[in-house]
Amino acid sequence: IILDEVERSRRFFIGILGERYGSIPDDIPEDAKFAHPWLKDYPDHSLTALEIVHGVLINLELSKRSFFYFRNPDFISKMPENMHGDFIAENSDSTQKLVALKDEIRYSERPVMENYPYRWDGSKESLVDLEAFGQQVLEDLWTAISEEYPEDVPESDPLAVERQMHEAFAEERSHLHTGRIEEAALLTKHVQGTDRQPVVIIGESGSGKSAFLGTWYRGYAAEHPDDYVLAYFIGASPDSTDYMRLLRNMCKELKSEFDLEEKLPEDDKNLSEALMSLLLTASQGRRVVILLDALDQLSAKEGANGLGWLLDYLPANVHLVISSLEGDSLEVLRRRGAKEIPLQQLTIDEQRQIVQAQLNEWGRKLDEQQISALLTHPGVENPLYLRVALEELRLFGSYEQLTPRIKALAPDVSSLFDQVLARLEEDHGREFVTEAFSLLGCSRYGLSENELLELLRREGEEQLPRALLARLSRSAKAYLVQRGELVSFFHRHLADAVAARYLTHENRHAKLAAYFKQTSLERKLDEFPYQLQHAEEWQSLAAALSDLDFFKYAWDQERKYEWIAYWRSLQGRFEPEICYQRAIEAKEKVEGKTVAVAALLNIIGMLLYDMAMYPSALPFYKWALDINEKALGPDHRDVAASLNNLAALYYSLGNYD
Repeated sequence: IILDEVERSRRFFIGILGERYGSIPDDIPEDAKFAHPWLKDYPDHSLTALEIVHGVLINLELSKRSFFYFRNPDFISKMPENMHGDFIAENSDSTQKLVALKDEIRYSERPVMENYPYRWDGSKESLVDLEAFGQQVLEDLWTAISEEYPEDVPESDPLAVERQMHEAFAEERSHLHTGRIEEAALLTKHVQGTDRQPVVIIGESGSGKSAFLGTWYRGYAAEHPDDYVLAYFIGASPDSTDYMRLLRNMCKELKSEFDLEEKLPEDDKNLSEALMSLLLTASQGRRVVILLDALDQLSAKEGANGLGWLLDYLPANVHLVISSLEGDSLEVLRRRGAKEIPLQQLTIDEQRQIVQAQLNEWGRKLDEQQISALLTHPGVENPLYLRVALEELRLFGSYEQLTPRIKALAPDVSSLFDQVLARLEEDHGREFVTEAFSLLGCSRYGLSENELLELLRREGEEQLPRALLARLSRSAKAYLVQRGELVSFFHRHLADAVAARYLTHENRHAKLAAYFKQTSLERKLDEFPYQLQHAEEWQSLAAALSDLDFFKYAWDQERKYEWIAYWRSLQGRFEPEICYQRAIEAKEKVEGKTVAVAALLNIIGMLLYDMAMYPSALPFYKWALDINEKALGPDHRDVAASLNNLAALYYSLGNYD
């Protein structure tokens, strides 16, 4: 855990040393030795020394943002004698080792503050007010951060971040993937052929569809650089689960890749036509492959599962590769004549390949009797089951009891994940695991580490001790994924097991709603309305949706369809036009009839228009037009925009006069 935390903290490292060398571990776990082979060259080193070696001394190139501070040893003479034992060296051997460690740090040419100052308050048995020392640490670290992340660097391109998330997902899922050679060859043959029908990868949950497609995609793109593969792994990012945002990102990536000047429509309803136009140009003389993994995970909104938004707009020389579980999307694909490539259960040879690859990765061994016991188990034909079973065996401490442990493995994926949760509860406490995994299970896209630390804090604490979460995270590392800042479950089977074990009687949506109400707009947008909806706090949801600043932010972030879905969940309870009218009237009382108010009225009208609430949209458009005409004069472009909105609405109402 310590070495992992050092690794996560790169490139920043602060080392503070007094006169104690620190505790020396009796033994170093085999897992740690395998992950960090250099440990064998550092016997009888304290944990503190090993942190410094790993963080700085064995790779100075990675440690350019490291700083050391050695305390003035004279302070011990100022301490009450009965406290000396807490501060002086453990023994003469420790004294020599600490001197050697400090000398090695000095020779490394990393910045060292020697004899950092102290002040002793004789009225208290403590050191107080180390202002000079604290200020030096602050200045050193802040300077390093500023150099590593200069302010004049432009913000990350959201499209580039989105692409990175899909590439990371593909890499993560394809790691150690073996077998499926015939299926991969069949898919490649189809993509390079003239058949324009989509091809769909099918198989039961846990059969390895994402791992197969991640491996195939990375291999195909490397072997066929003249082809352009646009790969999306639905669920790898928040944007990917909404088909309108997915469509817009597809259009943006095509524009960027092929340097196309075509302007994208502002109205999402025209994105499908825009995609077809872009693909027509892009596919002239170059094969384009669109890969959509886990199509069944698209948010269920109008038109999404019908797939007309995609299937009706694919020109020649564009090939579509999809994976899906059984459901509406797969039925549509079958009706459209899609070619199916099923992922069958693993053969015994493929099972052995997976076992050996996993054991080699960990530096572990099973004897033939143990491997046979595992491979005769009823669930091992499923790749997910096999990988989870191997992970649980890896974490089991007693080699002698391994064969009975293998025989005790649950017979299917769902019950195996229930065993995983039981093991975590035994290691970390049922209450802690229940709360942590319930929060993750109730989140929409996952939670950041800091969010979990704050949500899990105990009464009277500012935050949960980070070490507790670090231990749980490491123990469940194989079952969690980090995408961007957010941690979530690596597979839906685990989410289902968490729901069945912890969420049958009580959920955490209300707690999450209260938390995200106070967070940044970006995270609030992702989680706050969603949590209110699932907590069935309808009045609070209506208030959140009609919060004009929040609504404007959501609109600017192209989250219109989410707002529509939330309002529809309120049908029969709260009417959007009434809620927005009250909000605008309150804003007018404070700010007056400003063009900013008119702009809000226009987007409220557009929202109601897109909800097909045409009569309800009419007064908002008229209201906006009236404000703009009086504030800006009849010839202003904002007045023209208001007139255009109104005209489109009259057209939809059939009021052509």
